[in-house]
Amino acid sequence: MDHSISLAGARPIDMSDAKPVRAWEQSDEFFASFIQAQEAILESRHSVRPDTSSDPAYAPYATVQIGGRVVAEIDNHGWVTTSNATAAGIGELPNSAGGVISGPALAMARAEYLADRLGGSVSMAPTAMTQDAFTRLPQSGVKVDTATMLADPLYRNLLSLKEARSQFLQQLQSAATT
Repeated sequence: MDHSISLAGARPIDMSDAKPVRAWEQSDEFFASFIQAQEAILESRHSVRPDTSSDPAYAPYATVQIGGRVVAEIDNHGWVTTSNATAAGIGELPNSAGGVISGPALAMARAEYLADRLGGSVSMAPTAMTQDAFTRLPQSGVKVDTATMLADPLYRNLLSLKEARSQFLQQLQSAATT
């Protein structure tokens, strides 16, 4: 099945009559949404992912094997790694296990599901954790490098937009009182 899009009939858009939109002159809802989107982009650009290479929460929990061959790996979070061919035949993985949506309980539910669907067996890893031990671990998360974010030209642009909005609203207030 071909999912490509033909560009044979594509034409450039005529922008000669386009007028710039001043975000700071738009509705409160539009401006707030615009600023929120820009701030999300800025934070995303300066997000630093933690090094999880030695974090036990990301260590192997189990493998699923068929005839001694590993067809899926599951980590202590419950994340599954497998080939595309294997993934195509397994259906929907469990999203929770007894209300637990992350950790060894989910990992076990997924490992058992995969072994059942694929006709294999679960082999526990020596680094497999219990749900209680997993829950007690400090959770590493994405952090924002604030110093580099504040130096980003996009940040300065956001400050300028907020200042322009403030001035615009003051002008509207002044015009309404005169």
